[in-house]
Amino acid sequence: MNFKISKAADEWFGGKGAFEDKGLTNARLMDFYYFSALVGLLSFLKGSNKEFKNIEKIPDTREFMDEWTLDYKDNRYSIIGLLIETEIQRIIIDREDKNSVKEFFKSMLSTDSGIHLTTKGADRLSSYSYMGYLIISDEMKKMPETYETFLAKYYKILSKFIS
Repeated sequence: MNFKISKAADEWFGGKGAFEDKGLTNARLMDFYYFSALVGLLSFLKGSNKEFKNIEKIPDTREFMDEWTLDYKDNRYSIIGLLIETEIQRIIIDREDKNSVKEFFKSMLSTDSGIHLTTKGADRLSSYSYMGYLIISDEMKKMPETYETFLAKYYKILSKFIS
């Protein structure tokens, strides 16, 4: 089970002249993956991204990580929890039906994976990340020249989905 990123997102975030450091490491790419996932998840929860119900697979992906980077290890369960909550709402699981909840958790979570997600869970998180990338790239139009400028613009986008 690995995190996946679309070729389009990979190129947009790490494209020519993305930042002055000129090297997009997996750790920095994980930042963008997470930033995008957060926007994708929260936009769905806030009702801004309900068309996601029809998206099952992101186009033209590549795997880039098979475990959480150190920067995200302490927060991985919060990220996974947000994914679980979003998916429960997306597929409308009856929280009172213990068998449905148990089967859902088994389909999403894994203790055998470095990211603690099954293939399905990892794919769902990657899909939300892709949806977030689409929102971010649409709002920003082009990748900012510096990381600081990206973060400032990102904050404005993220703020739309936080209440």
